[in-house]
Amino acid sequence: MTAEELDAAEARRTPALEFPFTLDTFQREAVAHVDEGESVFVAAHTSAGKTVVAEYAIAQCARNCTRCIYTSPIKALSNQKYRDFKDRFGDVGLVTGDISVDPEASCLVMTTEILRSMLYRGSDVVRDIEWVIFDEVHYVNDSERGVVWEETIILLPDHVGMVFLSATTPNTVEFCEWIGRTKRRPVHVVTTSHRPVPLSHALLAKNKAFPLLTPEGRFLPDGRTEAAAKLAGKVTRSSAMRGPGRAAGAGRAGGHGVRGGRSWARGSREQWMGVVQHLTKHELTPAVVFLFSKQQCAEAASMLSGAGLLNHAEQAQVRGFVDAAASRLHGSDKRLGQLLWLRDLLSAGVAVHHGGLLPILKEVVELLFARGLVRVLFATETFAMGVNMPARTVVFGSVRKHDGRSMRYLLPGEYTQMAGRAGRRGLDSVGTVLLACFGDEPPPLEDLRVMLKGTPATLRSQFRLTYPMLLSLLRVEDMSVADMMRQSYSEFAAQRAIAGGDLPALIGRGVAGLRTLEALLREDRHSASLATALYDAVTAAAAADRKVVDILLGDAALRHQALAPGRVATVTARLPGDPADRTRVLPAVVLSLDTAEGASWGVNVLVVAPRGWEGEASDSQASASSAAPGTPVAAVAPTAPEPAAAKRKPASGGGKGGFGGGGGLLGSGGKGGFGGGGGLLGSGGKGGFGGGGGLLGSGGKGGFGGGGGLLGSGGKGGFGGGGGGGGSGGHSGPSASGVAPAPAAAGAGTGAELGKVPVGWVGEVARRWVAVLRVPDSAVLRLFGKVVRRVKPEDFFAEGGDTGAAAAAGAEGLSSGAPSGGGGLADSLMGSGGGGVGGLLGMGGASSKRGRKRGGRGGRGGGDAEASPRDALAAAVSQFLDVLAPAEDAAGVAAEGATAPPPGDAAAVSYEPGVAAALPDLDPTAEFSDAANVDLFQAAGAAVARWQAVQELRGAASSASFSRAWSLVARRARLLRQLRLLRRRVSDESLRLFPELRSMSRVLQRLAYVRKVDGPVLASDGADLATEAAAGSPALEDGEPAEPDADLSSLVVELKGRVACEVQSAHALVLTELIFEGVMAPLEPEEVAALLSAFICQEKAGEALDSATLSPSLEKACARAQEIALAVGHAQQSCGLPADAVTFVDQTLNFGLLQVVLEWARGTPFAAITPLAPRVQEGSIVRTITRLDNTCREVRAAARIIGDPQLFKKAEAASAAIKRDIVFAASLYIA
Repeated sequence: MTAEELDAAEARRTPALEFPFTLDTFQREAVAHVDEGESVFVAAHTSAGKTVVAEYAIAQCARNCTRCIYTSPIKALSNQKYRDFKDRFGDVGLVTGDISVDPEASCLVMTTEILRSMLYRGSDVVRDIEWVIFDEVHYVNDSERGVVWEETIILLPDHVGMVFLSATTPNTVEFCEWIGRTKRRPVHVVTTSHRPVPLSHALLAKNKAFPLLTPEGRFLPDGRTEAAAKLAGKVTRSSAMRGPGRAAGAGRAGGHGVRGGRSWARGSREQWMGVVQHLTKHELTPAVVFLFSKQQCAEAASMLSGAGLLNHAEQAQVRGFVDAAASRLHGSDKRLGQLLWLRDLLSAGVAVHHGGLLPILKEVVELLFARGLVRVLFATETFAMGVNMPARTVVFGSVRKHDGRSMRYLLPGEYTQMAGRAGRRGLDSVGTVLLACFGDEPPPLEDLRVMLKGTPATLRSQFRLTYPMLLSLLRVEDMSVADMMRQSYSEFAAQRAIAGGDLPALIGRGVAGLRTLEALLREDRHSASLATALYDAVTAAAAADRKVVDILLGDAALRHQALAPGRVATVTARLPGDPADRTRVLPAVVLSLDTAEGASWGVNVLVVAPRGWEGEASDSQASASSAAPGTPVAAVAPTAPEPAAAKRKPASGGGKGGFGGGGGLLGSGGKGGFGGGGGLLGSGGKGGFGGGGGLLGSGGKGGFGGGGGLLGSGGKGGFGGGGGGGGSGGHSGPSASGVAPAPAAAGAGTGAELGKVPVGWVGEVARRWVAVLRVPDSAVLRLFGKVVRRVKPEDFFAEGGDTGAAAAAGAEGLSSGAPSGGGGLADSLMGSGGGGVGGLLGMGGASSKRGRKRGGRGGRGGGDAEASPRDALAAAVSQFLDVLAPAEDAAGVAAEGATAPPPGDAAAVSYEPGVAAALPDLDPTAEFSDAANVDLFQAAGAAVARWQAVQELRGAASSASFSRAWSLVARRARLLRQLRLLRRRVSDESLRLFPELRSMSRVLQRLAYVRKVDGPVLASDGADLATEAAAGSPALEDGEPAEPDADLSSLVVELKGRVACEVQSAHALVLTELIFEGVMAPLEPEEVAALLSAFICQEKAGEALDSATLSPSLEKACARAQEIALAVGHAQQSCGLPADAVTFVDQTLNFGLLQVVLEWARGTPFAAITPLAPRVQEGSIVRTITRLDNTCREVRAAARIIGDPQLFKKAEAASAAIKRDIVFAASLYIA
């Protein structure tokens, strides 16, 4: 908003709350949006005043007699905000996991998990909500709990306004766009980089500060240099005492400085006293010192226990406050070691704050710090995550932390969050941030620059699926699991792309084309039936061949034997001039394996083009159905096919014969073959591949002649070209060996440069066009029993078989069949787009059809190669043609210019099925008998049987009408596949977590948490495929059924599922199985509490479970719990989830505090249970027991659902047994 707009908005409203100070601009703007009932996201630095916006929303609800929910990520912040809001507004309640205060108040403070539970349960509170305030929303990045924020935002009713308070993040706008799209209402972004109290950053070396960053934000690299010099003086003196060659830190592991010394270290007592003296001398207290372990905090604070930072009056205040807090405790709890230790520290003006402190002691520290009675506070980074306790100074005792995997420097966002605690608004003009250097040198300059000036972490989705989420959503009508996934932040980009692609319209056009094809097929039902049967048979045969190939190529030993030089195969490839979206299946001879370092292994092959192929257009129907299995091919909107004898009209303006045309795809003008101008093939051209401009250049006549663009300007006959990539023109005929040289792949150089025969070579041998290509292993479709004996790799390639990386790269586009350009999704579907071939023909020089005679001269771009490789090539091609000729003749392939319609798409296993049928099948029992691979023998036998079925059907399919039907069937199959892909993009299957959802639903069905009420929908034999496609049926092709577990709409939640919905604090399935098996039936209440603690304990106690101290019933229950967890883990594995079953047990159950909880539930004093887990701090024990109370409540709810009064009473008694004394002492913020 502009200043004028803000003034106008404020003038026309009556404010719900008046503030005793002038609001900043960002606060005024955010308040104006709240006043208009519009959601707002406020991103500002710590202590900038974001809470003002929350207070205004609360006041507005109070004025409107509606309700407001304030959520925070941690219970400590909830308690603090409850106290603050209670003092300001009065009618405020608190709802956390273990306490509920005035739950009918107009403003409720709670954790985000509590609000999520209310939304799933459909609580009556939700109906009256006007505003929900999400504080510290950047917590969405938390890997464990971030999903809670996403769930809650998605589940909130659309009428609820939202206020988001966050630290500054770089993708705030994108995050708000996701919320706006999800809630169908705009979310206004109000952000400011202004700090009310600017910060200065400095290195503290030997008690002297060296500035690193000015309050204006200017980085000072000299500060690091000066600090390093200061530290070097200390190192020099100390090294002199140790003798030469023993400088401190020299060569130590973990050093990160320029000299190999340590840039970090734990401070000694002397060093910490020096830090405190510096702070006191420069009046920089109160200060928060951040360290990154609880133990380091305790050690550093203990070193300062005699610092004496308070006067006598302040010491008396501290002791009186601590004693008053301790008076709430009972018995021996008043004399706990941690309490007495902290009391002494506080008397010195020093304190600690971390997760290991007892909760009541953490509150004592917070309240005394707020009163200015704690001068130096040692804290972990959790202190910066929510509790609003600003200080004058922040000191980093280290800038390195362990993130669970390794030690690393702080990220910019982490540093900024903690540093932001410096500077108290209204008290300090500048906040001070000091980086203490206790090592041999400061941290590296670049790491400092990144920390201080780097970009904070972006908001990232942590959305994941949980069993309670799935089961809860299956029980509600307003939202499905897929809806939740689709609306998650993780799917935002994908869903936005789908919305912008108009996929429903594309699907509609595809369905219309499908109906046209079906109408044409119904005109000749007999031929259509034969074509469909043959297509299905060829598809099955191709799949059987692929299985054989996969077995052979998957074994290193078999691979080299199967792809030995000379092996006849069929491969998928593109020939020069083929559109980028067309992939042929061609007969080939293996020349060598290509296992060049750094590349996936492939095969160098010699392929032979079909008879009559000389760069002339193939029949359109054949072209439409010649792709490789699994290769996406542009679907063409079907029309009635022309008679076979009819001439095709040019693709665009001008042109005569073949694919000659002007403008658009094929350019302007052209006559015969592929001649064209502009666009793809250039301007002008006559005969063969002649063209100008664009891809093939300007001008050209006969064969492959062209100019400009790729092949240059001018050129006549054969592969001649000038300018661009083709050189300056040329004319050549075949060589003495009968091999007409052709250009290498673009950018590959000449054959002499690369070896003997470059990959990408194209030429004419014995009146047939051949090419040397590199194809990936996935392009090998079928292997035959025939071997061309004259093939030797050393005759073709340089020593070692290296064909050159450049040649391989240039030929990749030629052989792989991957589209390389042109057209969007709509063009791809409906056939209106085009793509460049790129790098197909390379450098000039080739032969013409008219030059088939011995002798000739080479063009400039295709210099003569040595005689030996030409002779070897001619011999290999000659023998290969001898193999193919009878097969082609038997297949009835016409002579020059015509090819029979090939089988299309997944059914394509040869460029003509009759050719493949005439070649001998691979006989693994003869060639691979030593392998003794039963799977190979069975797969090969199945493939032979499949091809026999193909031959039987092919014998009845020889009429002209069959060719037409075959083309229509192939086009229909391709279009169905395209529609399936499009439907998948708009269906649940496109969701990132859909495979996990499917696996989890299988687990739930297997363990009887849900059941199906309907079976999977199958495509009937007489189904209208177009109708199924339009309706989104999964049976889009070949009657294939949908995955039976993919459709969750037919799942009904059973009793076990209803129980699992109640479990949020433990693993829902394992605890539910425990309940239904009656594992807790023989246990006493205290034993129930101990057993349940295994589900929530996160501490590494380090002590083995002593079964001798357990009762037989509890020991048996623990063993049974592990067995159940293992069974659930195996069920998950068998259903496709990746978690290892044994690892799952370790992650689900932790008996580290079982003995501690057992004794606590028996009434043992807290001081007596802590020695049972000496490695676990008191605060961690308390946290485990308080969370255990939530689990007991969930078991109680489960017992109520299943009608088990005994279990209900035991869970209730267990909860009562642990809810006592210091563990559940009342919060100082509430009392």
